[in-house]
Amino acid sequence: MDVGNRLPDARNALRERVKARRRQNERRKRNRYLLIRAISFVVVLGAWQIYGASTLEIIFTPFTTVIAHLFELLVNGPLGGAILYSLSMFLGGLVIGSIVGIILGVAMGRFAVFEAALGMYVYAIYSTPLVALIPLISLWFGFGVEAQLIIISMFVLFPITIAVYNGVRSVDAALVEVARSFRANEMAMWRHVIIPSVVPYIVTGLSQGVAMGLVGMFISEIYTALSGMGQILAFSANAYKTADMLAVLLTVMILGVTFRTVIEELRKRLAPWFNKESGR
Repeated sequence: MDVGNRLPDARNALRERVKARRRQNERRKRNRYLLIRAISFVVVLGAWQIYGASTLEIIFTPFTTVIAHLFELLVNGPLGGAILYSLSMFLGGLVIGSIVGIILGVAMGRFAVFEAALGMYVYAIYSTPLVALIPLISLWFGFGVEAQLIIISMFVLFPITIAVYNGVRSVDAALVEVARSFRANEMAMWRHVIIPSVVPYIVTGLSQGVAMGLVGMFISEIYTALSGMGQILAFSANAYKTADMLAVLLTVMILGVTFRTVIEELRKRLAPWFNKESGR
């Protein structure tokens, strides 16, 4: 009896030790990752500061000068209002492009008729430089908000469509067959098999869509009606105000990193199993 009672206790103790060792290894990896990132950040900022201080101001400016100009543009300049305008356009285009892209990617990946009918056009437009389409979009929709939203949506649409399409196509066929053997209907198939498999691909597509959407935001603001942060960037370039240009670009970088961090946290919550599968 004593031996029989001790076996479960020993197993539980071993299981707890394995879990503790795993948590310790994860903390160690996380700390090493943060240390490398901090060192990289310091090195890049140091190189920026040294090179900016050793060259002409019209070519490059030190990091401290850029921060000072950024603060001045935010407090006394037009950057605050420009950020709000650009963010509203970007978020609108991101939402529209994401919704259409997810629906299109799911339809193409799940139903062969949609892939046969639309796939070649999606890949044809995706392989075309979208900047070349801006004159047509401006001709058809003008130079206002509508054209800017369409341009940003197109930059977001195709990365998400391709990612979701690949996600649906990569669903494990064995899982589908098992679900069918249990007589799962189409709704149950989507709920228990397809959606859990596609979620990481959707989040990956969103991450790519954010990066491309920020590019589309700048292009739409410069090539249509000058507005938002694109207007400040264009005016600063025409006046050779390098510090102001770098301040605007630094703002966009901060926004991009912020959105990517939010999406990464969203992926961890919606698809926690993906971290274990990818070894991250």
